[in-house]
Amino acid sequence: MQQRYGTRSLIEEYKENRRQEKTFHKRKTKEWMNVELELRRQHECRKFYKEINMARKQFEPRVHICRNENGSLISNEQEILNR
Repeated sequence: MQQRYGTRSLIEEYKENRRQEKTFHKRKTKEWMNVELELRRQHECRKFYKEINMARKQFEPRVHICRNENGSLISNEQEILNR
């Protein structure tokens, strides 16, 4: 019976794929940093920090809720518009 996991050829193939992936990500990171540094050199600080924060933070969808006269939360779109 043949081994499926841990053969020398599979291990070498995995290591080669990892090396390629690492070099790809290093190159993309350098490209991104060059763009960021170019913004910084052009004295566009607002764009620079906005890009840094967007890269650092994950996407958070907005929540559309409002309070009614009694203080309870309403999330129905039509009720919020009427409020």
